[in-house]
Amino acid sequence: MEAQQVSVRRRLPVKQGLVLGLVAVCLAAAQPHQTKASPLSVVNIGGRDYLTGDLKLLANRLVKTTSIRFVLTAISRCRGVQVRGFVSTSGFGLTAYLPTSLAGCIETSGGGPGGGGPCVQGFKTPRIPDPTGVAGLTGRPTRYYVMFAASGSTVCQDVSTQVPGGVWARTGASVPGLPAGSVALVKCQLPTSEGLFDYLAPPANALPASKPTYWIHDYYFESGATRRLAGVPVCSGFDVFPP
Repeated sequence: MEAQQVSVRRRLPVKQGLVLGLVAVCLAAAQPHQTKASPLSVVNIGGRDYLTGDLKLLANRLVKTTSIRFVLTAISRCRGVQVRGFVSTSGFGLTAYLPTSLAGCIETSGGGPGGGGPCVQGFKTPRIPDPTGVAGLTGRPTRYYVMFAASGSTVCQDVSTQVPGGVWARTGASVPGLPAGSVALVKCQLPTSEGLFDYLAPPANALPASKPTYWIHDYYFESGATRRLAGVPVCSGFDVFPP
């Protein structure tokens, strides 16, 4: 990713494609989400439209990539998992999470799905999500065990905004649409040759949800940390933390 020291890439709307019609047919019979969301809806993440639906009944019929298979196999071993699919002309992905251990669900021997994949992330949400106190969070947060997978890096970073977790901090520089001093939530981080970049998005009362997104150099995200944040996933690639 080409990046300046202070960088942001507001995502432009994707072109319409035939894939949306195909996925609509597959998702039309999906069961309603546990929060009574529509079985089929559209959310906009960083300027990209995603068709989203509950995949518990249909996931194995939708996609066959090794990354997606890896997560589907893991969630098939666990009960109570919240699982949802996201499809756009940029590609497809799925999210899965639950507030209990994933022990016994995930097997990472051999390096995961075929030794790697476009995007598979597994992690436990941060123990301290507001390290500098800027969000005013009180009490002990519920920690979730999360997995998500995607067909490519763009969808990977976008579906990271559709799961619980993240770390709150204040921005130390302005980027388009997000003034300096804003309280923001980092959902994933991307190591590059020019340093670590953070993918920011606002929280939501319920998921899935439409969200604007922002890239900012980690140097200007004042979390009090100088390296990767614990409990925050990478924005691409394969990285499944121990359950």
